[in-house]
Amino acid sequence: MSCTRSNPPNGYTAENRTSTTLQNRTTSPALERAMVTIAHQDNEPTLYAIKGILILDNDGNRILAKYYDSTLPTTKEQKAFEKNLYTKTHRANDVATTCVVAEIIMLDGMTCVYRSSVDIIFYVIGSCHENELILSTVLGCLHDSVSQILRKNVEKRTLLDSLDIIMLAVDEICDGGIILEADPSAVVQRVALRTDDIPLGEQTVAQVSLIRCSCATTSAFRSPPPSSYLHMIYLCFFVIFFLGLSNAIASKL
Repeated sequence: MSCTRSNPPNGYTAENRTSTTLQNRTTSPALERAMVTIAHQDNEPTLYAIKGILILDNDGNRILAKYYDSTLPTTKEQKAFEKNLYTKTHRANDVATTCVVAEIIMLDGMTCVYRSSVDIIFYVIGSCHENELILSTVLGCLHDSVSQILRKNVEKRTLLDSLDIIMLAVDEICDGGIILEADPSAVVQRVALRTDDIPLGEQTVAQVSLIRCSCATTSAFRSPPPSSYLHMIYLCFFVIFFLGLSNAIASKL
């Protein structure tokens, strides 16, 4: 008994098979795009390690969100993804109000690491093939940078008051999905230097306080300005003159 194997029709490739399989399943558009990307990529290393950075409040509402690729192109899909992500992760935030270590979850073909603090949650999103340690390092840099900017008062109210500086810090950490900096102290210093270029009349209260905070750490080690030396010299001359005048009056008496 012989068995013959039928050849696929002309033009039928692995890409068609992947598309047919996706059409037969009930999945979200974001998951479908992620699966197609996984089917075609060669797992080559890339600089574009970050897909998105999110900060959500304790009710799942968006405080800050930055997406760096086309996995979630529309605002509607981003909102749906954020709602689903919050639903999967807010239970851990209920158990421990402040998580000192990063947690990890796989959602819609993406790797998400997150960390909560009082009433806000920080998220860093990467592909399913991304190294979790890299994502965790970026998450730690984000959290520590925000903590230094807000003077360790990391909660929703203070974060909203300094949201413009927090956005600058996020841009210093990651740009276009490429990790630029992982040292929180360097991020805070760069943000403070960038605010120095803004005229004082156009700066917000948060920007002025950040500059004062960054300058306070180094003011103790700075040498006094030249004007203080002049004041000391003038004071010495005044004391010498006063002593000479007192001696002259005493000698006449």
